[in-house]
Amino acid sequence: MVLQTPDPGLKDSRKLDCWIDSFVTATEYLGTPAIWRKWCAYTAVSAALQRKVWTVIRGRQLYPNLYTILVGNPGSGKTTAIREARLVLLKLPSIHVSPSMVTKEKLINLMSKANTVEIADGGMSNHVSYNVLADEFAVFLRPGDQQFAFVLTDLFDCPPVFEYETITRGKDRIENVFLNILGGITPATLSSVIGSEAIGMGFTARLFFIYADNDGKTDPFTAEKVIDHADLARDLEVIHHLKGAFSFSPEGIQFVRDWFNGGMEPVPADSRFAEYNPRRLTHWIKLASIRSASRSNSMKIEVEDLAKAKTDLLEAETFMPKALESVGSNPLHEAIRGATR
Repeated sequence: MVLQTPDPGLKDSRKLDCWIDSFVTATEYLGTPAIWRKWCAYTAVSAALQRKVWTVIRGRQLYPNLYTILVGNPGSGKTTAIREARLVLLKLPSIHVSPSMVTKEKLINLMSKANTVEIADGGMSNHVSYNVLADEFAVFLRPGDQQFAFVLTDLFDCPPVFEYETITRGKDRIENVFLNILGGITPATLSSVIGSEAIGMGFTARLFFIYADNDGKTDPFTAEKVIDHADLARDLEVIHHLKGAFSFSPEGIQFVRDWFNGGMEPVPADSRFAEYNPRRLTHWIKLASIRSASRSNSMKIEVEDLAKAKTDLLEAETFMPKALESVGSNPLHEAIRGATR
């Protein structure tokens, strides 16, 4: 159990204008695709926020956890991007990170022991905020393990109580769950871990598949460079101390209504996104809340946060069919390829 109280010595001022954008810029020399570094930054901010912040959508609390999978060919820099985010994130000692190789039973057992008690404004609250940073996602979720996928599906929605019972271990009970996942995988391996039979079971609707080809042309001698993580770590600690509900500016509310009522176009047309598409609003709001926390301590979601989150969402969706190219048929990708011939 970890007791967390606001640090009275932590100043409200920040060193960086935007944590996400600053992380992407600071790690440019690594030569990994910017889109991967951006989503690693999203994950790091989400991990720092934990289950201490939320937005209210459709009358329920929405927490900013993400399930993000970087998809690309071997040697393209997925591991490099994930490890750089881990380096900064682990400078916060109260962040819980899972081993990469665990069974579902072990993961739940570890989470049940990771309770954090918050003390603020004379009151106490608790949560279990946990992170998986798996360089090789196939080591974490092994091919054919649908039961583990079902467990991860349940945990994604941050239930107030999660119970899991086995014959040998007995019952594990977790209150106020928050699970955040970032992993890397190749397209070929993805097809074995998440086969076509898994499409439509709910798990894939909660995943962001971030595909990229590594076409970076970085001078190989920049490997001698060492990033100064001081400002990134300091601002991430400031973000870590945010608590409570995000509000929307009046302009932000109108921005959400306008895009939502307009159908949130363009909508992914691939049939495998049939379960993902209804969740796009909640995915978008999660990203916007993370963008807000990345930029400011105001806990207010402004139009600029929503606009950047929208751009990032649409960018990811543009390449998601490519990530799933090896998983069954892909009519959208075929249509695109046919149109460019």
